Amino acid sequence: MGRRIEKIYVHCSDSEWGNENAINHWHKARRFLFRIIGGGYQISTGYHLVVLNGKPFKNEKYIRYLDGAIETARPFSGVGAGVKGDNWESIHVCLIGKPGLFTDAQLETLYRILASHVKNGGLDIATGIKGHYEYWTDRDQAPRKTCPGIDMDKLRSDLARYIVTKNVAQVAPVRQDPRRTSYDVILDAINFLLGGKRGK
Repeated sequence: MGRRIEKIYVHCSDSEWGNENAINHWHKARRFLFRIIGGGYQISTGYHLVVLNGKPFKNEKYIRYLDGAIETARPFSGVGAGVKGDNWESIHVCLIGKPGLFTDAQLETLYRILASHVKNGGLDIATGIKGHYEYWTDRDQAPRKTCPGIDMDKLRSDLARYIVTKNVAQVAPVRQDPRRTSYDVILDAINFLLGGKRGK
């Protein structure tokens, strides 16, 4: 049975460097579980997509072509482990970086990911695009988080303008193949919009 995706949560790695493999190690240490189709669990990255900042490794120089690149982690069909209490109908996108300190290329990639889900996945901008911190803020309860350090009201407003000015509906390709899920189409659209930069 497929998942109905109603939200995208935006996260940050809270690190100056990183990549999906590094996050995988960090999350394995925290025992983030991933339910395997057919039964059982494995431990893996709690996010579905990771957006690089050009510094994938500790103590290494900036690599320009990796700034804004996407690495895939969990498949969209798999339940994430990004927000305890609201993972079943959501997917999680993590920006590498300290809260609020992201590159222009990362933010462009984030807007393209979100715009593709709004236009191709039917996500509602007002209720379907959330920052990690908003899960608890909306419920007025602890823990008090700031992740990803972005003013999400401004992001949602900017995203609505971005979709109109970039004419996202006409840019994203849609394939008609009954074997493919809507999320395969969205990943293809993201890959197309980024000029084939999507990783693994």
